[in-house]
Amino acid sequence: HVLGGFHTELSPPPYFVEERLTFVAAHPEPVVTQVLAQLDSLGVGFGACHTEFVVHEGRARIIEVNYRAIGDQCDLLLAGLLEIRLFEHILRTHLGEPLPADLGARTDGAARLEYPCADRAGLLAEAPSATELTSEGVHLTYRPLRATGERHELYRTNRDYLGVLRATGTDQPTVDRVAADFLAGLRWEIQP
Repeated sequence: HVLGGFHTELSPPPYFVEERLTFVAAHPEPVVTQVLAQLDSLGVGFGACHTEFVVHEGRARIIEVNYRAIGDQCDLLLAGLLEIRLFEHILRTHLGEPLPADLGARTDGAARLEYPCADRAGLLAEAPSATELTSEGVHLTYRPLRATGERHELYRTNRDYLGVLRATGTDQPTVDRVAADFLAGLRWEIQP
């Protein structure tokens, strides 16, 4: 079962930090066909797998195959957005049980994950706390990933994540706007 994917926005080169992911319910069929054929040629076919790939001039190229569910709270977002028992399905597959032909996944969802990042080294003196709310039909879940009082270097990796925002709804432009407005209202203070 292909559950969808994410369009990932990265930090500017030369660094490679995933800053924002937008849910893609279905990639174009030629892309899906190419990726599935490449996975088949690699022998991938048991359990959860998430695959990172790029598409250039219509050609999908696999970057890496991970024999596990996607992480960084994308798995939690998928389970909620698709309204499926994702983790139960994964565990049952590993117990040798077949997946149902239809997972009953919801198909009208829109979502975005955003990772606010530290822009300098220092002590995190102030940061927003965990929050969960709904605004304009968009469900927002913010979780801090770094505690106040912690001192960190600037790593220019995902170790710079200060928190993660999961935003879900049914209209991507609304999800994007509400998520951006929510993040604009948050404040992190990093002292030298």
